[in-house]
Amino acid sequence: MEADKIFTLKIPGRIENLSRILDFAAEAMEFFGMDEDGAFDVNVAMDEACTNVINYSDVIDFSGVIDSFGVIDSSGVIDSFGGKNDIPDIEVTATRRDGMFFVTVTSRGGYFDPTIPAAPDTSSDIDERKVGGLGVYFMQQLMDKLQYGYNDGAGTLTMGKRLPNAADCGTHKRSDE
Repeated sequence: MEADKIFTLKIPGRIENLSRILDFAAEAMEFFGMDEDGAFDVNVAMDEACTNVINYSDVIDFSGVIDSFGVIDSSGVIDSFGGKNDIPDIEVTATRRDGMFFVTVTSRGGYFDPTIPAAPDTSSDIDERKVGGLGVYFMQQLMDKLQYGYNDGAGTLTMGKRLPNAADCGTHKRSDE
């Protein structure tokens, strides 16, 4: 069997780049023949995973913020140890393997394993619930496979979703080809 195509996107981990990441995933899903329901599930999981990476990594973007020492320049980032760094990139890869669409999100930052079972509070009144936790729960419910690894300061989340017709996958052409 011929190796499947691998799509790769590397982009700064900024919230304004989230739509580009989701567009990238949508193009890859279309190429591999993901159906509308599966694409919706992957999109929700990708949105949650990438938003968490951007908002909760160990690196905080303070670009343009005025602090007691003056203005931090527009390329400046302060990490959790007080050092100046660039905003870490998010690398997203997408491929097909064994009848499944796989998307992998890799970024430098803190350890956070979304594959650990989440038990969100769904019984309390919505005004009494703790904020957070539902996104990881949704990822776990919507995806057929979640795998997390952390090595050398980078976390890698791989999410898999069954393709509707594995034998036909990868034969669809994008409209711009």
